Parts: sequence; structure tokens; C-alpha cells
Amino acid sequence: HYIGSWTTVGVPAERDLVAARDRWAERLVFERDSPVRDVHEAEAQLLYGSNDRRARPPGGTLSSVENLDAAALVEVVQATLGQGGAAVSVVAPTAVARPMPPTTDTPSTAADTSTSAVDAIATDTVAIATGVPDTEVLTTQAPLWQLGERRRITRDVTSHWVTVFWPVSPASDPAAVEALIQELRYRLDSSPPDPGVFETQVQRVTHGRFEVIRMRRAVMPEFADQAETRMLSEIERLREPLDKLAFSVLRRRTRALVLRDEAAPEAQAHAQALLLLQDRVVDPVEVRVQRLTPTLLSNTVTELGPPRVLSFGPGLTSGGS
Repeated sequence: HYIGSWTTVGVPAERDLVAARDRWAERLVFERDSPVRDVHEAEAQLLYGSNDRRARPPGGTLSSVENLDAAALVEVVQATLGQGGAAVSVVAPTAVARPMPPTTDTPSTAADTSTSAVDAIATDTVAIATGVPDTEVLTTQAPLWQLGERRRITRDVTSHWVTVFWPVSPASDPAAVEALIQELRYRLDSSPPDPGVFETQVQRVTHGRFEVIRMRRAVMPEFADQAETRMLSEIERLREPLDKLAFSVLRRRTRALVLRDEAAPEAQAHAQALLLLQDRVVDPVEVRVQRLTPTLLSNTVTELGPPRVLSFGPGLTSGGS
């Protein structure tokens, strides 16, 4: 009933819509002329393409917010939150959890929600998950793109941002992708940090049924080229399997961080729903971690597509260009 209400939302009250518009406009005014906002927009254009709706300014513009009316809001909700492409994950105590009914008339398209499958998920909580595949069926095991790209954007700003996108193969094991992200974070977020580095981020970005690893560094302009080289080289170093000790540490660290990140039921449900949207199997953390091997990790790196690189900052770089 709750999910259905998303797609049958009625016209909001005018006062509620005006209040929401005012709050959002205040935020856009506060963020106006922020270089970080410009970086995010440039990243979206590189990742999704300049003509994609996701490449528009994050959160819209003052003009688009002020012109938003109730009818347009309802149209967007109904077009975006259709149940045809939904995935549902429920995390609840075993005493109250019940298998969810199939969401289609075809049993093969629904998740196995038998009692044995549910009990196998966990001991104190269970995750009952089911999804409805949409018309965009993933028929290829190739990454999202096959051609790399490097885009340089010059702005009159005082810092420099370097972002590297690596497309993940749909055939890659989710646990290996998570371990790869953890290892990249560990290597790039060194202590003491590299010279001129303000911030380093390594995150997973979903692109429909595909995944992309995003590596971003904010640095002093004169260290921009060095930051780009460092991020690209770390991936290359991981193409060779780790030695036994290094991999053992990585596996324990990955297990601990996943357990921490999915400790809250809502976080666990969110992570499992994402797996369902990609037609992945939902396994307990211990099962996922036990599948990890040095070869599986290096194969995941080898299966990555070519990178797309964004260099955003002033004209001055370490190369003097």
C-alpha cells in the first residue's frame, strides 16, 4: 500500500508546494556560484551524457523551481516511481517477517521467498526481497562504455578537482567490487596524505543496471596532474593478485566495513534493493566475503572498462598548462 501510494499521489496542497519551493530556492541561492556544484554537474555530463536529464544542474535552477507547479510534480512522480521497475527489500525480525507474495504472475521472475530461503539470510533478522524486472533487460556482460575520454574544464577557482570514472562489468562479483573500492580508499587515503591533497573519495555510482566506480580528489592546482596519475596507477597496480597477507587484511577490513555500513535495517534493505535492481543474488555478508579470492579481485579490475577522466580547475597545473 505504501509503495503504491508513491505512484498514485494526489495533487499537493498549494501552501505545501509553495513552502517546499521556497525551501529549495533558499538552498539553491546558498549553493549558487559554488565550484563543488559545478564539479558535480560536469561529472554528471561526463557520466550520463550532456543531453541526459541527470546531467542537468543538481536540484534544478531557480527558474525551474519557481515554475514548478502541482501538475508537473505529479507527472514527475508517476513517471519516475513506476512499479514496473521496482525492487523491494524488507528487513525485519524473524518473529514478524513473512514471505512476500510474488509481484508478477510468472513465478520465475519473483525472488524465492520460501521459509527456508528466508531463514538462510540471517539468524536474528531476515531480508525478504523481490523485484519486478522492467523492460530494460541486461543482455550484455560488457561495461557501460567501451571508449575512454578525458575532459578538461577551466574555471577561475582556487582548487582543482580530478575525477576518474571506471565502468564495472555486469559480470563482476558485487563483493569483489566492494573489496576493490575499500582497497582503493585505503591506498589513496594514505597517512600522511599525498602533497597538496585536500580530500579523496572513492564511491560506487549506480547507472541504471550498471555500476561505476568514481574516484575524486580535490587538490591544490599545481598537484592536479600528479593526482590524476596517482588514481590511474592504483588501478593498474591492482591488476596483479595481492599476496596472501595483504589479501587477508583486505578481506577482514571489507567484512568489518560492510557489517558496519549495513548494521541499520534501513541501510541493509537499501543495499539489497540495489542488488535486486541489477538482477543480483542477495546473500548474507559472510557468504559474500567468503567468495572473495585474490584472483577474483584482480579479475574484477581486469574487467573494468576504460576510464573517463574529468579535470576541473584553473588554468595552472603542475605541467604549467
